[in-house]
Amino acid sequence: MEPSRRDFRDQGKGNFVVWKRMMKTLFVVLILMVVGGVCFWLLDPNALGNYIAQSRVTQGNHMRVGQFKNGRHGKHGSKGYVYGTNLRASGDISQQQLSKDARAGYPLKKLGEIAIPVQSGMRVGIHVSIFQGTSVTALAYGAGTAIANERMGQGNYALSAHNMANNSTYFSPLQNELSANQRPSIYVTDHKRIYEYRVFSQNNQPKGKFIVPLTDTAVLDQPANDQPQITLTTCYEIPPDYANAQNRVIVKGDLVRSVSWHRAPSSQKELFFNRQ
Repeated sequence: MEPSRRDFRDQGKGNFVVWKRMMKTLFVVLILMVVGGVCFWLLDPNALGNYIAQSRVTQGNHMRVGQFKNGRHGKHGSKGYVYGTNLRASGDISQQQLSKDARAGYPLKKLGEIAIPVQSGMRVGIHVSIFQGTSVTALAYGAGTAIANERMGQGNYALSAHNMANNSTYFSPLQNELSANQRPSIYVTDHKRIYEYRVFSQNNQPKGKFIVPLTDTAVLDQPANDQPQITLTTCYEIPPDYANAQNRVIVKGDLVRSVSWHRAPSSQKELFFNRQ
């Protein structure tokens, strides 16, 4: 027997009821997501900024070593590389500023990566890409070389990166998480070789970790001896403002060994695998 008009009408009403229930459920889910997001933001107002920062780091880690992105920026053309210890850095960077810096028009050239694994003296690990120069664009995606033409495993290999005051993103763990006296290892690579540096102890000269004014550029000087060193620089953040940083955290160490990428142990190569 063929369905009657009433059957079609009842079926339509049933479908409408099902659709209405689905829309109500979707609406409730959306409300819960919005409320949850607001509560999450109230509990941690910096959560969005930290998420954006980590997203930039992940983008940088996905780039290939040697990959180059031209910094063309509208009528301003292409800007050049910038070096130094980023004297204009003002401390904790907002998500709006990070987005602006990422589009500032400076070229982006990936030279390699740096990793400080969780180990004795380092409770929170670091893994960021190394870019040419310390322009705001380079520092939006990772760490930058503070000296022109510097080379891994030679002289003073100086790198700078942001401190997001969250003990996790960019070079943030250097301020509170790294203990120089435990002498943790720092690894850098151009994916041809892996260079292992070891942080100086606090009894050393220079010390493994210390604070300097932002105007002190002596940390970029070449070592007096022929022993290759590494110098890591980030803002020294003072709570509760985390802004207008006038000092820098410096971490120094010397080269203990280098090995070709193919001969390096898998435990070292895995430090540079991007798991995000």
